Amino acid sequence: MSACALTGADDLTASAPPVRPAIAPLDVFPLEDVEGEEFILPEPEEEAADAPLLRDPGEPTQAEVDQHNLTHAAFRSWCPHCVRGRARNNPHRAVQRESDAAPTLSFDYGFLSGGVQDESSQTAAGFSPVLVMHDEVTSSVFAHAVPHKGVDYPEVTLVLRAVCRDIYSLGYKRVIFKDDQEPALVAFLQALRRALMGEVVFERSPVGDAQSHGAVERAVQTMQGFARTIRDAVEYRLQVKVNPENPLMSWLVNHAVGIHRRYSIGADGRTAYQRCKGKSASTAVVEFGEKVWYRPLTYSGQRLPTAAARFELGCFVGFVDISNEVILVGETGHIVKSRALRRLPKSQRWDAEWLLRVSGTEIQPNPGEHDTRLRIRLDPQVAHDVVIEPPKPAPPRTRSVKLAEADFWEAGFSDGCRGCELIMQGSKQSKVHNSTCRKRMEEYLGTTED
Repeated sequence: MSACALTGADDLTASAPPVRPAIAPLDVFPLEDVEGEEFILPEPEEEAADAPLLRDPGEPTQAEVDQHNLTHAAFRSWCPHCVRGRARNNPHRAVQRESDAAPTLSFDYGFLSGGVQDESSQTAAGFSPVLVMHDEVTSSVFAHAVPHKGVDYPEVTLVLRAVCRDIYSLGYKRVIFKDDQEPALVAFLQALRRALMGEVVFERSPVGDAQSHGAVERAVQTMQGFARTIRDAVEYRLQVKVNPENPLMSWLVNHAVGIHRRYSIGADGRTAYQRCKGKSASTAVVEFGEKVWYRPLTYSGQRLPTAAARFELGCFVGFVDISNEVILVGETGHIVKSRALRRLPKSQRWDAEWLLRVSGTEIQPNPGEHDTRLRIRLDPQVAHDVVIEPPKPAPPRTRSVKLAEADFWEAGFSDGCRGCELIMQGSKQSKVHNSTCRKRMEEYLGTTED
């Protein structure tokens, strides 16, 4: 009897199911028609977030409808007349953001228009638009007086540079830009995204829904309120009106929101400056426009001349947030920065002619120049007489002729040339020929036909 008969292998083979081959990756062959069978993989389980559901108004009875139609005194969501006449807009509920969510920077334009209402009248009256940015995390407000809305003006590069500095001072690498779909503002934010080094995500509030853009709307009101207050105080001190077209207004707007960031305390007991930097603002402050003594700064390693005055006069117009330096207007209207201030007696603190002589704006403190950095010391009478010659173009570089070893065997070798010695020795080192040898070989190669 065979071994198969003894073990019953024939019966086992007949009744056992076919052995399935190992399943290859999907990109090798499909899961169909493998030895006449089809493999069906189980569907993966998925999770989905619950979508908000609008409440069903329900179906009232005829008696309820008849009773309600008598007066419509109580609002009923199933009544078409109540919905058309008394329904309110959807409420804006606070949304709890994730801890790793990008901060939202909201933008809008505002005006310091006084009693003027429409935009065309504001521009005609000399009131420039003010670009306002609000940071959701720290509640910081930044503002810059700009020549026009949008991007169709020569100074737009300076404005973009100033807003980028504001964002960099907050320390964000990924942000959300939020706007109200105003075309001019959308165009500016598109340009800002290209200028900013970092990741930007856009978010837009519904058209005509001011509540969705409420944070920056309140920021605009804050800017207007602080700017009006400081302007009124300066005009009272100087006993003159500040023309809205004067460059001083750009410094006033920037200083107004700077005061709000540094000293306005929020519900958490901290200022926006503290939320951003983790400490209180420590720079001593004087009134906007006040004349003070200031100590000129010097670059590292430099000292003031022995006979030079240690303090000079200037009018205070703001802070530099990133360095806690102060910004001042010099006697001839130029802008400088300093750190150490000394106050004058009350009778000497206000000089309208000096202050209104300012020539630089907050976005371009150095008129007629490309450099927007604040100077530490400047004598305009000398600086404007200095002629800076443009750099001379460098002479074109000419590449040396490549010298092959075969050329030296034909033309001969130069005495005292280390490169020629290495060739004659058959060395594999790099062959560097001296200038005399190279000149001789270049003249030789110039006479050959090749």
